[in-house]
Amino acid sequence: MKTRKMALLTVIALSLMLPQGLASANTVTVTTNASGSSSQMDAPLYTGDDSITAESENVKFSKDQAIAKIKELVPSLKNAKVEYAQLRENDTYMSNDSFLIWDIQWRNGDSYRDYNGTSTQLNANTGELINLYANFSSQEDASYYPPKLSREEAKEQAIKFISKVLPSLKITNLHLQDQYWNSTSTALFGPIQYSYFFTLNRNGIPSLDNVSMTIDSNGNITQYSSIAEGLEYPSATPKISKSAAEKKFNNEFNVELYYVPVIKKEVVQEWILGWRPSDESLYAIDAITGKRLNYSGESLSSTKNEKIAVPKSKSVFQPRTENTEMTSKEAVETIKKVAVIPSGRSLSSQTIGKDYNDSKRKVWRLLWQEDTPNIGQGYPLQTEGVVDAVTGQILDYRIENYGLSEGQESLPAPVKGTPLTKETAKQKAYEFINSLYPDASSKLKLLEFSGEDHYSKESGQYSYQFGLFVNDVPVSNALTSVNFDKYGRLTNYYADRITALDKITLSPVASVTKETALQTYSSLFKLDLKYSYSGGYYNSASSVPEIKLVYEVNTEGQDLYSNVLDANTGKWVKVNDYSVYGNKGIIADAVDLKGHWAEKDLTTLIEHKIIELDEESRINPDKQVTLGEWLTMMVKAVAPYYSSYTSYSYGGDESDKKPIAGVAPDNTYYDVVGFAAERKWIDWNQTLELEDKLTREQLAVSLASIVNYDKFTSFLNQDASLNQFSDTTSIQNRGAVALSLKLGLLQGQNGQINPKGNVTRADAATIIMNLVKLQGKMDQVISQ
Repeated sequence: MKTRKMALLTVIALSLMLPQGLASANTVTVTTNASGSSSQMDAPLYTGDDSITAESENVKFSKDQAIAKIKELVPSLKNAKVEYAQLRENDTYMSNDSFLIWDIQWRNGDSYRDYNGTSTQLNANTGELINLYANFSSQEDASYYPPKLSREEAKEQAIKFISKVLPSLKITNLHLQDQYWNSTSTALFGPIQYSYFFTLNRNGIPSLDNVSMTIDSNGNITQYSSIAEGLEYPSATPKISKSAAEKKFNNEFNVELYYVPVIKKEVVQEWILGWRPSDESLYAIDAITGKRLNYSGESLSSTKNEKIAVPKSKSVFQPRTENTEMTSKEAVETIKKVAVIPSGRSLSSQTIGKDYNDSKRKVWRLLWQEDTPNIGQGYPLQTEGVVDAVTGQILDYRIENYGLSEGQESLPAPVKGTPLTKETAKQKAYEFINSLYPDASSKLKLLEFSGEDHYSKESGQYSYQFGLFVNDVPVSNALTSVNFDKYGRLTNYYADRITALDKITLSPVASVTKETALQTYSSLFKLDLKYSYSGGYYNSASSVPEIKLVYEVNTEGQDLYSNVLDANTGKWVKVNDYSVYGNKGIIADAVDLKGHWAEKDLTTLIEHKIIELDEESRINPDKQVTLGEWLTMMVKAVAPYYSSYTSYSYGGDESDKKPIAGVAPDNTYYDVVGFAAERKWIDWNQTLELEDKLTREQLAVSLASIVNYDKFTSFLNQDASLNQFSDTTSIQNRGAVALSLKLGLLQGQNGQINPKGNVTRADAATIIMNLVKLQGKMDQVISQ
């Protein structure tokens, strides 16, 4: 049975999927127990007359041969035991041909508790490694600093590994993409991991085949994924010359004014008026036809876009008037008023919590699914809806969470149903947006290109996008989309989550001219001839995408999502805290860092996003830190995404949050304090003064708790090491200070300990790095 291969929106994201995420229907699973005997696992996802076996398919690698091959390729698994081995059909998202793989899970010893979550996938016919996910958590508190391998040395190890597992590959055809996912692990404590993303040349130009991998500083491969199977590439000879494509690009390149939110710590701090490239002017150019290709791979006859006012419909969205939160039943009825839930799916989950896109918004998250797995997919068909728990606004709806197998459809054609025409489809889109979005006719405009009919034959759906406008200027990234089938039944809906629109006070008139903005942006781009794809998306009847030869816009590592040209100052502005790509040439290095005594340690903390530059590219190394800032630095060093590691964040209700250490739930430091309290760095019941400047003695007390020696400090109260300081009598927490001295975390200052002295950013950075270097040298676990 051939399953539909689903393509996600980017090749990068797919290359980083974990092996166990690749589900399949046709499987026979073999487990190996501690004694070495084999047995069938219970209840494979799908069994039938065409169940796969090594014998019936005549694969070249048997189970034992596959295990031996993986141990040969991955030395770290040499002494590992097999938890189970599963022969199944590969469901690579873009493969033209199906093939069989061995999916093998490993453990370190004979008992179940030795299972370490390591998994591998091997092509059962070629013996090539497809995926590897290795868990080295047993080495959680090993020594990592200084790292045994530098980033460059680790890259050489990575290339050697790729040569070993893909022997047919010429290394000259392997290209490191520096702007994609090539970073050091963001968690400062724990293993240092380097990630790399390589593309492979086919016919002499970059292709969709790629290899991603992660290697730690000890040389252990922790993740490997190869997408280099079954794709058929057309000729690499273009019909449109590069000079002609560049001329077309330059003639059609355009920038537009936007209101852009400046977001810090997930909160809109302010708005700027900025120049940004219009999406359509960055679309790839088909190297055969010369036409633009949108992000769905569809050819456009023109890149001229229109913003069409939304007419008001008879039915408009009316928010709830009650101040209380709606019930789950009310949320379900809200969805059913505008959408048809496919037959055979029942409500399986109904949870209330904060919206992933807006933490201040409470939402009902609803899930309908079938009781049995979808044959050909390996998981139940699911429909999801998200509803604002206070206003009743539908924020998200997807009739298919995972897509469909080839030939399947969500809803059968209605009896005597009449397909929509181009004109009636647009009216239907207006009806949907008015009934779903607050004040749609006064806030939104329809975005469309000349000649666009919004209908996809591949998916059988109409798709419309609406932009949010203020003062007749579009709001950046504020897009709302509506999809429905040819009979006018809603299939997908997503509403923008833009907040703080009341903070927009700037005039819509720019000081920097459009011509200047065009020149500034144009200097950042070049065109590269490469392969791209279209089709094969969710809810599509197509099994694989079409590979095309294109001229793609290369932004030279510039992150145009996180950085915007200010239309009033002409300067680059970083508009959010995170970045998908690199920032070459846009964000300058810290202007007050070079030559500082703590430059190396501060640089490391900047690289790991533990401390950040201010708007003037300053790190302020000598700025005194508060208790709240110190805890934030330490928590981010241990867990960059700390808010996800607190017990109250696991699906808990926001209203159930209680003050922690005297810190209210709406306090900026609340999640930091919660993380620290759960790890006993602070007492739940104490009252913290987070805005007070941190003293050296308070720092010593904090360090004693972080290394889990706070009780032991009572034995050091009379330690002789304190007698060397002239101000020893002014120390109250003598044991904590003595401990910090013995661990090399705290040093004297001109013959004094200076317990009431303040701590600077530079001091904190150096202490954190000294603490990092203690990993593997103490009985207590530092990394949490």
